[in-house]
Amino acid sequence: MKDLYDLIQFSRANPNAWSENYVLAVVVHTEGHAYRRAGARLLLKKGRKIFGTVSGGCLEEGIAADAGRMSADCRAKRVDYDSRSASDLIWGTATGCGGLVSVLLQRWDSRSANVCAWINERLSARRPVLLATIINKDDQQLGGQIAIDTSGEIFSQIDSVPIQAAVMSRTADLLSESHEKPNRYQSRTCVAGRAELLLEYIPPPTSLVIIGAGDDARPVVEGAKRLGWNVTVIDHRPAYADRERLPLADQVLLTQPDSYLDLLHPDPWTVAVVMTHNWRQDAAAVAALAQFDLPYVGIIGNVTRTENILAKMAARNRSRVNLRASFYYPAGLDLDAHTPEEIALSVIAEIQAVLSGRQGASLKLQERSGSKSIDVRFLAVAGVDRS
Repeated sequence: MKDLYDLIQFSRANPNAWSENYVLAVVVHTEGHAYRRAGARLLLKKGRKIFGTVSGGCLEEGIAADAGRMSADCRAKRVDYDSRSASDLIWGTATGCGGLVSVLLQRWDSRSANVCAWINERLSARRPVLLATIINKDDQQLGGQIAIDTSGEIFSQIDSVPIQAAVMSRTADLLSESHEKPNRYQSRTCVAGRAELLLEYIPPPTSLVIIGAGDDARPVVEGAKRLGWNVTVIDHRPAYADRERLPLADQVLLTQPDSYLDLLHPDPWTVAVVMTHNWRQDAAAVAALAQFDLPYVGIIGNVTRTENILAKMAARNRSRVNLRASFYYPAGLDLDAHTPEEIALSVIAEIQAVLSGRQGASLKLQERSGSKSIDVRFLAVAGVDRS
């Protein structure tokens, strides 16, 4: 959830932003079709977008207007944007999406900054956080939050003990569910006592280790950073492991292949791509990565070459070689990719699919259900071409 990570970094870089006129918009509930799901965030200042998005652009103008109409003494309010009826094309938001999107508008204040600071400390230590936000329309504690990390530490803005207890129970359920996809952000709404809550499981950002700093590593770094991932690039060649060549990478490390293990400290949110284009260096990288139970290790190169590397490793008993699904070779989805940019897109898309537990198939192949035709009488009145 890149916009959430961006918000945390914004709060860190702008410690006094709470004294200015910022409003945070958060999707808290959706029904039917919606471009973004619950948890999507948009930061506004005086009606101007700073970063984030809660739709494809169809709701932002209305959200900015509603945020501008918040009175000075209003800390938070919930607004529904409903485009489920055909008449919405004429008298409503005219998005044509056919869904309901409920948005929590909340002034960015010191309480907001304090929550972000607490979450940032945990994520920086690579500890997931569970965040609960009260989203009842008429609740005096609308926007109040409780954050819990996986070690049991709690940061609460909610005084009600019954609500705190109910939140603890619900977040325990969400944490249990997150074990199946520990790398992926998850959100859900629920009722705890009298409180309606948005629950969010927030994992640390995906950490991508790229072994090999050739020119084709650049678009991989760029694509990963657009998703909000942390990126470390490792190479044994001083001319390649140069910070100026890879300015977007979080780390660029120079080391010999036999020292890869000394630099790698992966966790459940770490993935890797091997792309040295040298048989010996690839073999050293794969041997090092095989020591860890990573959800994804992609190897750039043909199948025969990679299987030869793995076979020799197994024969020498040099490592605990795992030939199961965590090794992907050749790395990437079948996009008929040829250029470095196309290959980077293919590899990053595959990583995203693996972390999401998906196959990466076209959405066109998904079964369509529940779609309803629009009443053509409304389209005729609106002057819409029905052909």
